[in-house]
Amino acid sequence: MGVASNAAQEAIRIANDNTHGYDQTNRLGNPDYDCSSLVIDVYKKQGVPLTCTFTGNMLGDMLAKGFKNVNALVNRVSGAGMEPGDVLLNVANHAAIYVGNNLIVQASKNEKGTITGGQPGDQTGNEIAVRGYYNFPWDYVLRYTESGSTSIPVTPGANTSTQAQKPVEEIQNGIYTVKQGDSLWDLAAKFYGKGTEFTRIMKDNGLTSSSIKPGMQLKIGQQTQTTTPVQTPTQTTPVSSGNCTVTLPILKYGDTGMRVRKVQALLKYIGYSTIEIDGDFGPDTKSKIELFQKAKGFSVTGTVDAKTYEALLS
Repeated sequence: MGVASNAAQEAIRIANDNTHGYDQTNRLGNPDYDCSSLVIDVYKKQGVPLTCTFTGNMLGDMLAKGFKNVNALVNRVSGAGMEPGDVLLNVANHAAIYVGNNLIVQASKNEKGTITGGQPGDQTGNEIAVRGYYNFPWDYVLRYTESGSTSIPVTPGANTSTQAQKPVEEIQNGIYTVKQGDSLWDLAAKFYGKGTEFTRIMKDNGLTSSSIKPGMQLKIGQQTQTTTPVQTPTQTTPVSSGNCTVTLPILKYGDTGMRVRKVQALLKYIGYSTIEIDGDFGPDTKSKIELFQKAKGFSVTGTVDAKTYEALLS
């Protein structure tokens, strides 16, 4: 594989290793990163001699070190045309790396919803995470194109060597129960032969984030499996509007994705103007939902259930 592909896989590995979290003070990978240092580090590990240090000086340095601006070749709104390893850059505020299958890896806020002061490592599973593509908005998409640079093999997650030998019998009726220390990368390496197949597990289970927790049940498709996989129940809530009833997933703290962005957009539209539409159901979104529920006289749960959905939509 090339430099860009290896950089993308290294970003995925870091995202699936919860010893690395988000912090802007301790940001050089020992153990934490911020958005720009993560992107810079995964390319430096492939031998690209970057000297940039933050979002504001990444553009010039990267263009001088083998990257090209490919804005004209991609759709920054949808992500169409992007390739694994593409660097997504908002010069003033943010950076991320595209890893394929309409997914990116980004380092965002710590467990307190702030940029520093949290505990070392990823306390929520979303401080550094694989998530669906979104337009921050990005000013530039930078693609590494220079050939002949040194690349190093990407080592899968830290637990792979010990977990790869676990028997397939851990899957019961097509369902695997997540254990402490598991990551999607490790599970993909164990059951599908390579860590990059983690996206298959995400797709099969409707996951919008690579974060998994002990006790979670995942559908795992084994070619040697002869039993019919059990359908893991999805927590949903019916919402009625006029003569139409739709079923929507209950949204809660820690969720990510387009549905969260839509709820955030509704909150902003009805007056919660400071909310960030980032698709991350973090502390700020939870707080806004609680304020909305309190204003409506609902039970204050911080969870977007049927009653809260209907009130937001109305």
